[in-house]
Amino acid sequence: AFFGQINPFKGVDVILEAFAALPEKIQKQVHLDIHGANLHLQEIAFQEKIAALLEKLEGIVTLHGSYEPHEMPRLLKECDWMIIPSIWWENSPMVIQEAYNHGRPVISADIGGMAEKIIDGKTGYHFRRGSHQSLASVIEKAVTNGDWDKLHLDIVKPLGIDECARNHLVLS
Repeated sequence: AFFGQINPFKGVDVILEAFAALPEKIQKQVHLDIHGANLHLQEIAFQEKIAALLEKLEGIVTLHGSYEPHEMPRLLKECDWMIIPSIWWENSPMVIQEAYNHGRPVISADIGGMAEKIIDGKTGYHFRRGSHQSLASVIEKAVTNGDWDKLHLDIVKPLGIDECARNHLVLS
């Protein structure tokens, strides 16, 4: 699944092109859920590109639109992997914490805070930023390797608010 704003910087076009590039055998085994908003606010050329890719990927990809924060636990339980295809240097994406909080491995671009928070081969996988071919290869690996259980078990749940506050009080 993808969670976030739908704009050129978040790489939704990269993820769609990757799904289009997957071998047919793999396409039959995957489904991409896109949870995000604001496509209608983007430049027409970007909107048309996304629309064409969605049409090409009908049956493989579902564009759900926006979601509310309280829906996140349910939506994450419905997916196996989270994909963060951002082409810009995300600092510390909250969505990674959400994925880890629900035990979901993450496939992300190999830059910025995404690369720092996701341990390649341990809590998810990296792919080359902006490369739909690299992402397609990693998706195929995720589907065929059978190591989801291992990655899932290696994820350390982030600290909750209460535990974080207790840790800060100990330091004072």
